[in-house]
Amino acid sequence: MKGLISITRVKVSKDLTNARVFYSVLGSAADRRSVARFIESVTPMVQRHVVEGLKIRVAPKVSFTYDDGIEKQDSVSKLIDSALASDRRDSKPGQDDE
Repeated sequence: MKGLISITRVKVSKDLTNARVFYSVLGSAADRRSVARFIESVTPMVQRHVVEGLKIRVAPKVSFTYDDGIEKQDSVSKLIDSALASDRRDSKPGQDDE
């Protein structure tokens, strides 16, 4: 398995019955698929650790969700950079905007 995995956030329901763990992967699409399979395979173990580690009557059910927020931010940043570069190419020196 390749790729750097980051936990980006965790959302726990108010009644503490569900915990949704969001993660991102630094790597290729193949790395993301590999990480997703890995996470799916270890989810039962993570759930056991949560149940054993928490001293509450009902432990939250843990689920994992890929967080594409970083990819979206990167895409928006590239669009902005492209628009700025295009504006610089289209503007002529010495012209004022009216």
